[in-house]
Amino acid sequence: MTYDQELFKELDKTTIFKVRIGNGAYLAVKGKGTVAIEGYTGLKLISNVLYALEINQNLLSVGQLLEKGYKVLFEDNHCLITDAQGKEVFKVQMEGKSFALNLMEEEQIAVHKEDSNTMLWHRRLGHFHHTTLLFMKKNNLGEGLLELEKKLPTCAACQYGKQIRLHFPQNKA
Repeated sequence: MTYDQELFKELDKTTIFKVRIGNGAYLAVKGKGTVAIEGYTGLKLISNVLYALEINQNLLSVGQLLEKGYKVLFEDNHCLITDAQGKEVFKVQMEGKSFALNLMEEEQIAVHKEDSNTMLWHRRLGHFHHTTLLFMKKNNLGEGLLELEKKLPTCAACQYGKQIRLHFPQNKA
């Protein structure tokens, strides 16, 4: 849930309802969509985020994280969130009586090992086309380009960016 409309990559403002929060009060929801958050390790896309103007901070639902296959562990004044494969996603230190996630702080990001050198450079260079990376390697146009795979693994962010809406079907009456 967020109050910041600027975070939304997609926002459906026709979804309007009220949601009950922890203290029993109800908040008006003015939409639902996908949020894109730039963090220390890159762009994070979070779906089914509610747009609520009456809150003053961004909230993550532990219940929804669990429904999506994440594991959430609270112990020793920190919260550990792991994905379905058991990889650490976030480790957040408790401040006061809450857990404030700041995606730009390095210590809150779990150590993340890239699957391949090719994907690392693909992301570092702003999701460059794979043939461009291979051209750069072949012609020594960049430092640190070690061995690159001939075939780039599927990049979810690139696939998401290429999606388009389909045309509405024509009624033939």
